[in-house]
Amino acid sequence: MGNPISIEALMEEVNPVYMTAQRCLQIVARLGDKDSIQLCSALGLPELEKSLKGKDKIPRQLAETLMRGPA
Repeated sequence: MGNPISIEALMEEVNPVYMTAQRCLQIVARLGDKDSIQLCSALGLPELEKSLKGKDKIPRQLAETLMRGPA
């Protein structure tokens, strides 16, 4: 038997839009949408800043712009 697979890795394999949907929800929450903030909390999703650490899936310039929030 091989190494156990994490739930997140399994969801990425089974549903290719999983990470995109999760990231979009985190971005909208980061921009201050109260419903998105509550949904992220209910789903146990980390804040965008925490989920991006060590990852380059979002271009650096876009991530920096998102972290600044709305103008």
